[in-house]
Amino acid sequence: MMNQLKRGAALAVLLLMAGRTVPPAYAEDSFRMPIADVFTITGRGVVLTGRVTSGSIGVGDWVCVPMLDDEQLGREIVGLELFREIRERIETGQSAGVLVDNVDQRQVRKNADLVAGCESEAVHADGETGS
Repeated sequence: MMNQLKRGAALAVLLLMAGRTVPPAYAEDSFRMPIADVFTITGRGVVLTGRVTSGSIGVGDWVCVPMLDDEQLGREIVGLELFREIRERIETGQSAGVLVDNVDQRQVRKNADLVAGCESEAVHADGETGS
């Protein structure tokens, strides 16, 4: 995990040196969780599982769900679970399930990072938003 934090910090420094803005996803304290698995709970939504590599996030916060078509869907977290225990918040180092709704599990990009933010419905690869 420390190497990932160092890489994120190094990227942030390079972006700043180039006069560019550092995206929130690369800040050391921003929530980031590589998606290990995806499954549906009928009537509840889609669960994205993985180990949180940085930051923390809670129920009601928004995340960017990476999709196969290079879009990111902004979705509000409706539930969090840690080893069959319902939680209000998860943080770095924890393996957890993040429950969101209105997502087609077959279109979620596995091994991509679930990150905080994306309060709009869809963010395209070029950064433009749309529904």
